[in-house]
Amino acid sequence: PLSNKNGFESKQDFVRPQWLAKRPKFFLPHPVLPHLLPTIPIFHPPVPQAMPLSTFSEKLSQKLSQEKTKVIYKPLKNKSAEKLRKGYLNKHKRLIRTRSQTERRGVRKLYPKKRAVGFKLIDEEVLMKAFNNFTVCKNCKASSSIEIQESENLRRGMCETLTLFCKSCSHISEFKTSPRSSNKILAYDVNIRSVYAAQQIGRAGLSKFNNLMELPAPVTSKPFTHIQNNLLETISQRTSKVLKDAADNLLTKTLTENPKNITVLDNGEIIADVSVIVDGTWQRRGHSSKIGVVFVISVETGEVLDYEVKSLFCHSCSKRQSSMTESDFQKWYETHAKECEINHKGSSDFMETSGAKEIFLRSIDKYNLKYTVFVGDGDSSCFGSVKEACEEVYGDGYNLNKEECVGHVQKRMGTRLRTYKKNMRGQKLAD
Repeated sequence: PLSNKNGFESKQDFVRPQWLAKRPKFFLPHPVLPHLLPTIPIFHPPVPQAMPLSTFSEKLSQKLSQEKTKVIYKPLKNKSAEKLRKGYLNKHKRLIRTRSQTERRGVRKLYPKKRAVGFKLIDEEVLMKAFNNFTVCKNCKASSSIEIQESENLRRGMCETLTLFCKSCSHISEFKTSPRSSNKILAYDVNIRSVYAAQQIGRAGLSKFNNLMELPAPVTSKPFTHIQNNLLETISQRTSKVLKDAADNLLTKTLTENPKNITVLDNGEIIADVSVIVDGTWQRRGHSSKIGVVFVISVETGEVLDYEVKSLFCHSCSKRQSSMTESDFQKWYETHAKECEINHKGSSDFMETSGAKEIFLRSIDKYNLKYTVFVGDGDSSCFGSVKEACEEVYGDGYNLNKEECVGHVQKRMGTRLRTYKKNMRGQKLAD
């Protein structure tokens, strides 16, 4: 029965059957007709079988994902606002997880990762946090107990000796922050790289940079100079090889493309007549620079073939001269003469002419190349001096021709035109 006494004493006594839960209200028996309730047949629908929990979870997750992605928006009447709304919706779509989807939609790129190499600037606390998050002690298997310690007395320049210390079992493990170099310098790689990078700022500039970045101090002056000397020797050997390869490439190209410019000597040697660009540069502007460099560049290949450094200054001589008497300095200079950096006498302007002479006079013996076309910057004095020197050594048969570099012509013409325009400003034309 639906009530205790085959009737309703109040509306609260009525118990709504489960099978009538979704029926409209007008189907329910009215409480004022209790005598009709016993005659109403009550039908109990079959109870559905219980669904397995795994199937229920799967269907529930599918339905939730569908409802999450299926969002219905009413289009706006304003076309501009509707366009902005669509752009916002496309930008804030659900997270894309596959590479094909990212390439198709272009929302978020997944960049491939590779093994890290080289030196990294990293704060000590960040490194220690990374160790504690991903490592455990090898001895006691404790996690989040690693502390990074440093040994100041074991530091070699910018290479430090760090210690991983376990606070649980006091186990330690040491490692260095840089490997040793494999060449004969026998220094740590980070110190060699720092010395090479500091050629423009010196050791004092490097020390200031390290101090501001809270990095270890560089090597002291003596190891710094030792590494510099070894680097100079290594770089000089490498430079000579690169220049020799450039000359061989030019000789091979002349043999294949311009065989008429090839001369075969009686001893079987091959000499190639080539065109070169000659230009010089100085350490500082003006006519008082103490160091200048002259370069010879191939016109056909654009590669540097040779160079010559001219110097009016030697650091060792300047240092000794101020602390020695004249007689003591002359005795010391006899042993230093071969290593002295002063190789030019005269003005700074004459450095280009002096260097070009030496380069032209050694080209045949060094590379089997004969520089027959001089492409310069309009300095006729340099060309004339070089031509006279070549004729003295090789005779009148050495024909050296002069050609103007179009870049320098354009530069000089532009300068003169701008100056003329400035001087003629505000003046009336004669006609």
